Amino acid sequence: LLLPEVPSAGAAVLCERIRDAVAAYDWTQLAASLNVTVTIGIAEAGAVESAEELLHRADQRLYLAKSLGRNQVAT
Repeated sequence: LLLPEVPSAGAAVLCERIRDAVAAYDWTQLAASLNVTVTIGIAEAGAVESAEELLHRADQRLYLAKSLGRNQVAT
């Protein structure tokens, strides 16, 4: 997600709500005993940062969250 003019703290709140909603949803309608979780990495753009650099930092945070156990948001 791109959230223009939303600081990291606001993005973290939104992403936690998304993560909670996905985890709480009854996915068994698609397949018996199916559980879905979301792991999210958040990065706030710097003034002179390229899109590639921003994506790289968000990706680093995603892998940090995965290494910490998944189903979480890392800022």
